[in-house]
Amino acid sequence: MLYRPKAPASRRKRIGIALLSLLVTVAVCGACRMVCTRVGSDLAEQRSESIKAAVLGKARQCYAIEGAYPTTLAYLESNYGLLINHDDYIVTYEVFGSNVSPEVQVLPISG
Repeated sequence: MLYRPKAPASRRKRIGIALLSLLVTVAVCGACRMVCTRVGSDLAEQRSESIKAAVLGKARQCYAIEGAYPTTLAYLESNYGLLINHDDYIVTYEVFGSNVSPEVQVLPISG
């Protein structure tokens, strides 16, 4: 038996493998970016809902104690310990009557 060394892979085959590897890497990076973006979006939405729930909870607490919903968000912040990061969120608080639950909207500030 004679020893025959294996012929080196052809240049075209090496280029094809390199391109395939690059394509797979780009696809994986793109998928990771999409997942991270989606997770970030979900977290931002959760934070907004959490703030809204906190505002409504404090408003209900005020109603239970005082018999009326507070007329301003500032009242909840100063008298009921509500903390809102106004640098990151815009919170609208609309009251329609002293015995009607207020309308609350939370919008994140893009920055």
